[in-house]
Amino acid sequence: MGGRGISITPFLSLLQEERRSPSGRKIFLIWSYLVHGELPYEREIVGSLEEALGLTFVHWNSSERGRIDVRAISELIGGGLDGRCFMICGPRAMMRALGRQLVSTGVAPSDVVLEDFNLV
Repeated sequence: MGGRGISITPFLSLLQEERRSPSGRKIFLIWSYLVHGELPYEREIVGSLEEALGLTFVHWNSSERGRIDVRAISELIGGGLDGRCFMICGPRAMMRALGRQLVSTGVAPSDVVLEDFNLV
């Protein structure tokens, strides 16, 4: 799972469900942002880490590390992108670019879910 800024919101209910009924899956939540300290729901997510087994939470400060890409994701999760499901929420350009990168590495298009979280 990966979100940018406020786009982390759709993942909160998934984290709550994982706490209630652990699936046994390994979950990597990568949160990309520009300014640390302006992360909505950070306390809730960090609190979820203690209760959700198998959850790894990664802060990705794009102003320091550059835009998140497939290479970085592969390194963060220990390689092996094929056979995994990716859920991405954020600005449309970021979602499309990351989705295309994942598919170009062999990830099945059906394993890439783009969540268009839109407040308008």
